Amino acid sequence: MPTAITIDRVVKRYPGAQSPAVDHVSLAISPGDLFFLLGPSGCGKTTLLRMIAGFIDPSEGRILFRQDSGAERDVTHLPPNERNTGMVFQSYALWPHMTVAGNVAFGLEVRKVGKAEMDSRVIEALRLVQMEIYAQRKPNALSGGQQQRVALARALVVRPDVLLLDEPLSNLDAKLRVELRGEIRRICKSAGITTVYVTHDQKEALSMADRVAIMSMGKVEQLGGPAELYRKPGSRFVAEFLGETNFLPGTIVGHEQGRAIVDTPAGRLTSAHDGKAGSVLVSIRPEALREARDGEINRLPGVIAETTYLGELAQHLVELKPAAGAPVAGKIPLMKVALLNPGPQDHGPGGRPITLSVDPQDVVLVPA
Repeated sequence: MPTAITIDRVVKRYPGAQSPAVDHVSLAISPGDLFFLLGPSGCGKTTLLRMIAGFIDPSEGRILFRQDSGAERDVTHLPPNERNTGMVFQSYALWPHMTVAGNVAFGLEVRKVGKAEMDSRVIEALRLVQMEIYAQRKPNALSGGQQQRVALARALVVRPDVLLLDEPLSNLDAKLRVELRGEIRRICKSAGITTVYVTHDQKEALSMADRVAIMSMGKVEQLGGPAELYRKPGSRFVAEFLGETNFLPGTIVGHEQGRAIVDTPAGRLTSAHDGKAGSVLVSIRPEALREARDGEINRLPGVIAETTYLGELAQHLVELKPAAGAPVAGKIPLMKVALLNPGPQDHGPGGRPITLSVDPQDVVLVPA
C-alpha cells in the first residue's frame, strides 16, 4: 500500500551555524506521488531527505508515515533500518566484488529472506529496471546508466514504504540523464511507491515530478505541480530558478474584465494574472515573446541588438524602446526572445526593428 508522508514544522540546526539548514518545513506528500525537492546547493533539500531516511535527527518537528489503512507511524527518531525506506545514492554505492544479482539481493539477505523468495524478488526487481540479462555481471562491467538501474533495483527489492533518491542522475552525462528521466518515472510509477527525489536540475523536476517543493535557504519557497510553478511563479527566485525569464518593473494601475493593467517603462501591458494595485515585477519567459501581428495587444517595439542562431531556435536580445510619457521609470533591460523554427530574417546581423507581442496569460506578476 502506498504511504503518505507528513513533514510537520521540521527544523535542523547544526552547532555553530548562523541559521538552520532546514527551517520549519511542513509538507504533505500524497501516497504514490513522485515528489521532488528542488533547489540550489545548500538550500537544505538533501538534509531534509536524510531526515526522512533517518540518517539525521531533526532538531524540532515530526515526520509521519501513514498507510492507506489509516495506520500512522511517527518515524521522527526511528533508526533507518526500522523505517522500511529504500535509498538510492548519488554515487550508486554498489559492491564491486558482487554480481548485479548479489548487489540487489544484499538487503534481502540482511532481512534473512528465504532463498527461493529472494531469487524471485531479485529477478522481479531486475526485470522492472530492464536489467535481468545482466544479473551475473559485475558492476565495473556496466555503464553508468546501467549501474544506476541496479542501484534502483536494490532499493526496490526490499519493497520499501518510501523510496528516496538523492541526485541519482548527477554523475551521468547529459544525454544519458535525459534518457533515464522517463525510465525512472516509469519505474517509480509502476512500482506504486511514494518517492521523494532530490535534485538541483530544473529540467529533471519539470519533466518527471507529480509535485515539486522549491527550497531556498532552508525554507519551502513554493509548492505545486511543474506547469503551475513554471507558469505562475510566486516570487522572483522561483521565476529565475525554473528557467530564463525577462523582468520589467511595473505598477498595477487598474483592472478590466478580471485582468490587471500594468504600466511598465516599455509601455502598458495586460496580464491575466490578478494582483493588488502597486509595484510589481513583470516576468515574461523568452519563448512567450513573438513577433507581433496586426491587432494584437501587449505590443513592445524595439530593435534586435544581437542574435544567436541555433538551427531549430533563434535567440534574440531585443532593446525595447521606452514608452512615450511612461509613468513608470526604470532602466529597460535587454529582452531575451526565443523564436522556434526561425526564418531567414531571424539569423542576420542585429539592427532590425521588431515589435514583440505576448499573450496576457504569459505576463506574470510577482512581488517587486
